[in-house]
Amino acid sequence: MHQLRIDYLINNAGLGDFAMFAKSNWDKQAQMINLNILALLLLNSGQL
Repeated sequence: MHQLRIDYLINNAGLGDFAMFAKSNWDKQAQMINLNILALLLLNSGQL
């Protein structure tokens, strides 16, 4: 099997919400945090 070498891994996943932080939709904030953490874990899990 051919070995693939990854030198750099850039996590560019995300979504946005336009609002003052104190008035932002907390469900959307939780979705953004969840997406960024899960994407990082899933992308890196293949490299461990």
